[in-house]
Amino acid sequence: MIHVIIILAFLTSCSGNAQNQVIKILNSKDIFTEEHKWIVQSVELRPECTVVEKYVCPLGEEPTWISSNTSEFIEDTITGEKYFLTGSEIGIENGKTVLHNDTRTFKEFYPPLPENVQYITLV
Repeated sequence: MIHVIIILAFLTSCSGNAQNQVIKILNSKDIFTEEHKWIVQSVELRPECTVVEKYVCPLGEEPTWISSNTSEFIEDTITGEKYFLTGSEIGIENGKTVLHNDTRTFKEFYPPLPENVQYITLV
């Protein structure tokens, strides 16, 4: 079974094979920045990649720019092994960014996690 920890959020997961499962987030704390509220909605483990679905909501009325950051990673909480962001539906910093003024759900892509990973932290 995989357990996920997201920056002080408590999560639960499906049991079974570590591949091809969606981990739903329960009791996740909202993360606030100056311009946005961010929520991790799910983590999907696929053989070819790990998919993290996020929700973002602007806090002001003016449109803002959003992009993913190449410094984001999934960490194996036990071993410390890091799996860095490889792609994003909204683009990666210094690349494509999205101007938005409404709530938005998007996916980020990371390398596949080994089957022996039991706990992860999203940073």
